[in-house]
This record gives sequence, C-alpha cells and structure tokens, in this order.
Amino acid sequence: MKFHVKSIYSPKLMTIAFVMAFYAFITGVFEPIMAPTAKAFGISDLQVGLIFSIAPLMTILFAPIFGKLSDVVGRRRVALFGLVVEIIAVSLYMWRPVWWVFLIGRACDAIGYSAVIYSSIAKMEDKVKDHKRGASTGLGLSLMRIGEMTAPLLGGVVADKFGVNAPFVVSIICAVILISYLFRLKTKHHKLKIERKNLNPFASLKTFLHVKELRVMILLGFFMSFIQPSLGIFLSLYIIEHLKGSYSDIGLIMFSLMIVGGSQFLIGKLVDKIGSIKLIIAGTTTVAVALILMSFSNTILHFVLSALLLSCGSAFWSTSAWCYMSKVGEKIGKEGEIVGAYASLATMGVMASMIISGAVVGAFGFKTLLVMNSVIVIWVVFMAALMFQNNG
Repeated sequence: MKFHVKSIYSPKLMTIAFVMAFYAFITGVFEPIMAPTAKAFGISDLQVGLIFSIAPLMTILFAPIFGKLSDVVGRRRVALFGLVVEIIAVSLYMWRPVWWVFLIGRACDAIGYSAVIYSSIAKMEDKVKDHKRGASTGLGLSLMRIGEMTAPLLGGVVADKFGVNAPFVVSIICAVILISYLFRLKTKHHKLKIERKNLNPFASLKTFLHVKELRVMILLGFFMSFIQPSLGIFLSLYIIEHLKGSYSDIGLIMFSLMIVGGSQFLIGKLVDKIGSIKLIIAGTTTVAVALILMSFSNTILHFVLSALLLSCGSAFWSTSAWCYMSKVGEKIGKEGEIVGAYASLATMGVMASMIISGAVVGAFGFKTLLVMNSVIVIWVVFMAALMFQNNG
C-alpha cells in the first residue's frame, strides 16, 4: 500500500511529533548523570533502585488519570501542566542537598512525563486513519526517539565539559521554550470540567483489563519494561565504576540503545503491510538475543554494538505495540484512556525491577542481571505468541 506524503506529514501530526521529540530531549539530556548523582549520596545499589522506583510508582498512579483527563479537558492543557511540573523536578535535581529532595524531584519528573508524553501520543492517534496508523504512529515515535537518543549524547559531553549541573540548566531552558510554543498553538477549546471519576486511576485499568485483545499487552508491557533499569541505572553505574568510563561514554551507549528508534516511521509502514503481531514477536526476540550478547561485553565498544542490536528489537516491538493498542482503543472510543492505562500497567514492571535489579546487582553483579532479563524475555515471547494465537 502506498502512502501520500502529504497525508502522513500533515502539519498537525508534525506539530505533535515535534512536541514529543523536544520533550524527550528535555528529559533525556540529564539522563547520563542521574544514576551516578544518586550514588554520590553514598548509598548502595539496592537503595539506588529504591530511590528510582518512585518514578514508576508515580506513572502507575498518574498515567491513567492524565490519559482520561486529556480526553476530557484537552491534550494541550495536560501537556502544559506536565511541563511546569518537569521544571520543578529539574530544579530539585539541581538543588539536591539531601537524597530525599532528589527523590521528590524524581517523583515530579515522572508526573510531568506522564502528562506530556501520553497526552501527546493520544493526540497523535486522534489525527490518523486506520489504514495509515502504522506509518503515522511510526513518524511520531521516530521523532521522539531522535530527541531521546541525541539528548544523552549531548548531555554527557556537556556534563564532562561544564559540570554535572549544566545538563539540568539546558533542560529548564528548553522546557520554557516548549511552554511558550504550546501557548501559541491554536486548539479546540474543551470545557474545563473535571469529574471525580476522571481522577480514579483504577477505572482506566479496569477498562484495559476487560478488553480481551489487550491482555497480552499487559504481559509484554510489564516484562519488557522490567528490563529497563538494567539498561539505564545499573548500566550507567557499571560503566563508571567498573570500566572507569565517562559521562560521554554513558551518553554514547544510551544513544546506541535508541538510534534505530529514529527509523520507526519505516517500521510503521511495515506494520501497515504485514501486521503488528509478527513484528512484536520479532522485536522482542531480538531484544532477548541482544541482552545475552551484552552480558559478554567487557569494553565500551562491545556494549555499543550489543546496544545497537537491542535498539533494533526495541524499535520494532514498541512501534508495533502502540499500533496494536491504538487500533483497539479506536474501536472502543477510548484511545487516551487506553494509552494511559497501558503506561501504568507497563510501568509496574519498571517499579518491580528497580527493587529486584538493585538486589541482584548488589548480590551477584550487573552481568547476572542481564542474563536473568534475557531468560525472562525469552519466556515472555513464548507466552505472547500463544496468547496472540488464542485471540485469533
């Protein structure tokens, strides 16, 4: 099936994609220094995991709320609120006199992310038709990935050159610019009517759980999210503490972990052509292989190469998963609610992993954590294939 360029690169879709990309840059530019900064408080790997677990907890609670609120009061209002909260979070990161201030900043960071990203994804899905959903979703996620992957690369260099607080300054300046941009956009005016039911996160989760086609995404979302801390927090600490690397090295590996995400527009076209289920299975299988290879890595170069393979798998699986869910969400008329509920359910995997991963790394080392995660993903691929088959 051929796509007309004008229909895919519509001004409204490009605006949403730009917001997602720029916000991804805002939250990613300080990512290389986060784990080392937390460790500087003199705490253990388990305690680092506990501190970082506050972010997924906030996402679990707030993603469904913001998803539903964006359906009710409008996507832009929710996104603007998220940006203000993000500025508060980054300011607390810069101040950080004690560990609990850093903890509060992490909580605010997750709330801001939930508001901006998931309202933006829902807005993007509002603008596409089913026959070109994959290509359009892929476009938005591609630009978002470009923001995500360039941010840590730049942030690591900035931290090495100008100090650890410099990436936070860059983030705040960019957030102010994005707020100014959103205020100038012309959008439909929703009545600001917030009901008590809109603030109940469990109502959205109940909707998600009751849809048969979405239950497989709970399994995939939980366990594919479960591996994230090993590729963020504890990989960063391993590079600094064991390989004696720099913030720039961390930024390079994070860049490699996301670089293929910049081509999700092309992957989206594949989704439209051959279907999302096949690409979900192919992507998750590739992630498992990459984790095994990473467990044998002993140099920065080896980590970069295995990260590139993992990036391929992640790009295929994530694009396909969002297309699969948005198609189901459109059928029941609750795309924003489905997006928020999935984020909440998937983030439960991150929260569980923050605690478990910290304990595993402290007791057995980082490489053992990678092997454990690869085994988990292999099992998930097998179970997901069976569930998709049962769904017909």
